[in-house]
Amino acid sequence: MSELEKFQPRGLLVLVEPCEKDVKIGSIFIPDKWQTREPEGIVIKVGKGEYRRRDDGTVYIVRIQPELKIGAKIKYATYTNRFGAIPIKLDGKDFWLLDERDILMVEEESET
Repeated sequence: MSELEKFQPRGLLVLVEPCEKDVKIGSIFIPDKWQTREPEGIVIKVGKGEYRRRDDGTVYIVRIQPELKIGAKIKYATYTNRFGAIPIKLDGKDFWLLDERDILMVEEESET
């Protein structure tokens, strides 16, 4: 079993494979890390959600389900007020682990 198959994000965390896009304008090559746009990626794994106690004093617990689906194409923020995107290397490939709330937009929903 590979590292990627064993890896399961917790709570509302999402594992994203970045889509690197280098741009060439004329004869000038601009690497992805020097561009000033939001990074894009594909959702690889999604956490199972988290439980929270309600603020109104009741004792039961509310389950918050993640909204993203595996295979969705997204744009995300790498630096936020929470913990930001965490770089992870699994099976020799680079991934980002980020909070679902750090995802700025979903470009394409997955059909799965």
